[in-house]
Amino acid sequence: METNVVINTFVKETGGSVASQLEACTRCGMCAEACHFYQATGNPEYAPVWKIELLKRAYEQRFTLIGKMKLALGIDKRITDEEISHFSQIVYEACTMCNKCSMVCPMGIQIGPLIHEVRAGFSDAGIVPADLMAAVNKQVEEGSPLGVTDDVYESRMEWVADEWEVDLPMDVKGADTLVVFSSIEVMKFPENIAAIAKILNTAGEKWTLSTHAREVVNFGFYEGNAERTKMFLKRVFDGAVELGVKKIVVTECGSRLRCLALDFLQSDGRPRRDRDHSHRWADRRISQSRPHQVKRRCAGWEWNHYLPRCLQDSAQRRSHQGTQNRTEPSGPTRLQRNVTQSRRSNLLRRWRRRHCHQRS
Repeated sequence: METNVVINTFVKETGGSVASQLEACTRCGMCAEACHFYQATGNPEYAPVWKIELLKRAYEQRFTLIGKMKLALGIDKRITDEEISHFSQIVYEACTMCNKCSMVCPMGIQIGPLIHEVRAGFSDAGIVPADLMAAVNKQVEEGSPLGVTDDVYESRMEWVADEWEVDLPMDVKGADTLVVFSSIEVMKFPENIAAIAKILNTAGEKWTLSTHAREVVNFGFYEGNAERTKMFLKRVFDGAVELGVKKIVVTECGSRLRCLALDFLQSDGRPRRDRDHSHRWADRRISQSRPHQVKRRCAGWEWNHYLPRCLQDSAQRRSHQGTQNRTEPSGPTRLQRNVTQSRRSNLLRRWRRRHCHQRS
């Protein structure tokens, strides 16, 4: 029964885009070298391409002639409940959805979103790790996977404001920016909140927090459930509409920004809100002003203590370039150049193989 539910979800999600990506995979293994789970363990089952194996088999067996022939001749076998249970552990426990595998794929395959499609099938079949499902249910009931209720949130923000002597505006209507933290930061890393607040206040940003939109973590997205993902996203967007802000800024890891970038809620006629990450926001503000002038305004605290290393390097680089009276060079990054070169090499190799075969 679980197998039928999973396969039906795979088939439903397998449109032209997914099918073309599954067909384009050459099994080169570059995605494995980018995965920190594979790098740390050397387990071939942790390679990103293996995590979408069930999706690929379901597609081939249902839609391709070769897949149907393999199945009829006994070369391939049907997906079983045991395989689904085994792959559930791999897909949920050995993937953080960082999407680094997609960045190095020479064929441009979006492996992270494909792994998310696999999770969607497991979610529909109810094959989700118990601890993850407990966090999802807690976020549904209490608004936070760590149980940060309205009262807990307000008391923690008051404590952060007193402990670090920083102003934390709350539920300010008409502000330009809504900043949404994660419950992990609220409970475990309050210094992050204080640091970001000091940067925002020093930069003169009109910003606010929201007791309604207080959780940026979306465990529905981690689970792969579209309905719960919408539910948790709607709480953030409703808070932004209620306060009338123009922009939503999120913190911590990039998966939150990717999740907010989903257009689930953009068809209801409400105006769009710009969505940004705190690091990217700070980098743009550094680009628009001279870092030494901003640092002079930061009386009572050290600028470099709060900025992440990547932004410190950015500030120092722009400051040096300002003194040298030259602009920052434009063009692709080293990673982009390497990926482009890899794609060109693979295309040229396949063309030579095909061309030489035709001539012979």
